[in-house]
Parts: sequence; C-alpha cells; structure tokens
Amino acid sequence: MQAAICMRLGVLILAVSSCSSSSSSAPEAPEIEPQLTWKALQDGSKAAVVERNGSVLIARDAARCWPEKEGYDCLLVGTSVGTGAAVGLPLSFTASRRSFPKLPDTAGVTDPGVGRSGYACDGQEDMIDEVVVNGTAKVISNAINNPFGAERPWSRAYVEKFMAENAIDPQNRWFDCRRVYQLFRDGSIETFSTTAATKRLLTG
Repeated sequence: MQAAICMRLGVLILAVSSCSSSSSSAPEAPEIEPQLTWKALQDGSKAAVVERNGSVLIARDAARCWPEKEGYDCLLVGTSVGTGAAVGLPLSFTASRRSFPKLPDTAGVTDPGVGRSGYACDGQEDMIDEVVVNGTAKVISNAINNPFGAERPWSRAYVEKFMAENAIDPQNRWFDCRRVYQLFRDGSIETFSTTAATKRLLTG
C-alpha cells in the first residue's frame, strides 16, 4: 500500500535524479491542479476523469460521486503510468472513499493517494493490499495475492467495527476493493465513469 501511494506522490525521484542534467537549473513553477469536469449518469451520480502529467509519472484519476443526505459519497480511483526512466512500472491503482459537502472543483482534492484516517486499498497485477490508517500511521494491513482465491478481503462489518473500537476517524470509509480491482483489471480508469461501476461498490 505504501509503495503505491509513494509512487503516486512522486517519490520516484531517484529515477529522475539518475538522468538529471544539473542541480543548477531554474526552479519549476508551482503545479496548477487541473479542473474537474463532471458528467451526469443515469443513476443520479456524477463522474470525472482527469490526467496530470509529471516528469516521472502520468497520473489518471477517476472520481465517481453519488448524492447522499449532506453532499456526495465518492469513490476515488487513481493510476499512474511511468514516463522516461520510470517506463515499464507495473500498472497499479490506489483507491479510497470519501464524502464531500459539494462536488470538488480541482483534481488535488480528489487524489485517492492523499493520506487520511480510515480505509484504503491499492492493487497491481494479481494482488490487492488493504490498509487502515490513523492520521498518517498505518495501523493494520491485509495483502491478498489472489483476490478471487480462498483468501478473502476484509468485510465492511470488520473494518467499521475495528475503526470504532480503536477510535479511528473514518474520513475514508470502507468500499469493495476486490470489485474495484476487478473493474480496473478488466477495463481501465475510465470504467469508473460509466454504468459498469455501481453504488454497490460502496455498500458491498
């Protein structure tokens, strides 16, 4: 889990430093987060897909938001493709579930790799890794090498009970990581902006 999040946060600087020309180059201008363009789907949800280009990674994020009593309940899924010295990195995703009082305007707000207390997961090839985080500290994790084998991901009841018993603020709530993995594996990041992704991803 930590490796995938670090990848998305650009901690592949070693790949760049090996081919960097000089440390005396002028500082880069601050990155401007892309604006989100939301589209409406027939089930009443909203979806947005955005791309962010970096020197090492091209990040593609999808946000799928369903209305709830006070705002939106959103599934956030992101993937990264290596460029330059990082080409050939395994295709992976990072996902989280978060509530917003209104639809976010910029991509930085919906970055699934930004750490918050609660549940998150990532996956690559034939593996998923679930984690519960308290603040910035990983509390427990569950790595599953074959998501559709005998080993089962955490249930919603288990995650919610664990967070309640340990006073962990569930800013990121449980979702069906195995199903997210299946949609990503069989489709792409764009799949989450279509009716192939349903609200059952949030409820199990």
